[in-house]
Amino acid sequence: ILPVSKDLQKAMQNFGIRNKFEVVGNVVDTDMFIPSPKPNDSGEINLIHISHLNNDQKNISLLLKAFAEALKSYLRCRLHIIHDGDLNAYSQEISELGIEDKIVSHGTLDTSEVAEILQKSDFFLLSSNYENLPCVLIESLSCGVPVVSTNVGGISEIINAENGILVDPNQLPALVNALKQMMTTFNQYDKKKLHAMAEDNFSYPAIGKKFSLIYENTLKTPSAHV
Repeated sequence: ILPVSKDLQKAMQNFGIRNKFEVVGNVVDTDMFIPSPKPNDSGEINLIHISHLNNDQKNISLLLKAFAEALKSYLRCRLHIIHDGDLNAYSQEISELGIEDKIVSHGTLDTSEVAEILQKSDFFLLSSNYENLPCVLIESLSCGVPVVSTNVGGISEIINAENGILVDPNQLPALVNALKQMMTTFNQYDKKKLHAMAEDNFSYPAIGKKFSLIYENTLKTPSAHV
C-alpha cells in the first residue's frame, strides 16, 4: 500500500488496514515548475493561494481575515487566488474586510499558467483545516516559493523552517503573525535550494525510481507469483 504521506499511512492503519506500507509522495513536473530568473521588482508583495475554495476544508474565511489583518502593517500586498471554485461566495466577506482591490482572481488555469504565476509569487498561503499532502505546496517549493501553512495532515513532512512557516489550524493570531513574519523574510529563502528539495524528492525521475524499486522487489517476492 503506497500512501503519499506518513500521515495518510497512520490514518489507514488506525482505520484497521493491515499490510506492508511504503510512502511514495505526489509527483510534480520540476522541469515546468522552476524558479523565476528575475526577482520581484514590482514593489508589491505577491501572495498566492490555489484551491477549490471549499471553506470546510480550506478555511478561506480565515485566510481572508488573516490577509486583511496583515495588510494593516504591509499595505503593498496582493493576494492572487487560482481556483476552480466560487470566489463570489466570499464577496460579502471580502467587502466587509475592505480588501476588494487587494484580491486578484485568476479562476481556473492550466498547469503552465499556474507555474507562471507561482514564479511571480513571493510566498504561498494555505489555511486548511485538514489536508493530505497538497501538490500545490510541492509545486510552490519547486518554483522556489516558500510557504505559510496550517500544520495539518502530512504538510509538516515537507514544510519546515528551511522552506516556510507552520501554524496551528484555525488560529487567526498565529496565522497573522506568520504572514507578517514571511512578509519581511521571504527574500531570505534560497530559491535554488527549495527547487532542489522538490526535484530530489518529488520529480518524475525521483518518484519513478521509487515505484520501479517497489515493483522489482515485489516481483522478487515468492508470494507475488501466487
